Amino acid sequence: MVKRITHSKKGIGTALGAVFYIGIVLLSLFTLITISSYQMKYLQTRDKMVEFDIKRMSENINIIGLNQPSPKPGYTFDLIVNNIGGVTVKIARIYVYDNKTGNLSIFDEQKDSGEIGFINGVIMPGEGGHIINVKAQEYLDNSTNYRYRIVVCTERGRQF
Repeated sequence: MVKRITHSKKGIGTALGAVFYIGIVLLSLFTLITISSYQMKYLQTRDKMVEFDIKRMSENINIIGLNQPSPKPGYTFDLIVNNIGGVTVKIARIYVYDNKTGNLSIFDEQKDSGEIGFINGVIMPGEGGHIINVKAQEYLDNSTNYRYRIVVCTERGRQF
């Protein structure tokens, strides 16, 4: 007599079901981990932006005077400012608008000492009488008191 080798097919459905169930569980765990990582990145970014907004609203500087000509050699005029806010302010750009002619001069921080722009644009909290030296192509006209509008922009986007 020849014995036949028979295979039982009773456990195949259960094994396939178990593999399918484990795959769904792993997929859901991977999805939860991915969602939580994106949620964490969002919360960190939101916290940074809230801190940035608080610091931005804490900036408060006043332009109290203008020296022309500048006592510092090579510079045209000086802005004298007070930082009455609670954070360090870094000046990003200075706009000088001539109300009579409509000309707008824009000054950025100097990269080299010979170019047009300004230096000394970091103002500590509570610092008074801070001098920002500006090098321009021409002097400001002293004939009228309110001829120029000077706007100082900070690195965080505030304008004074």
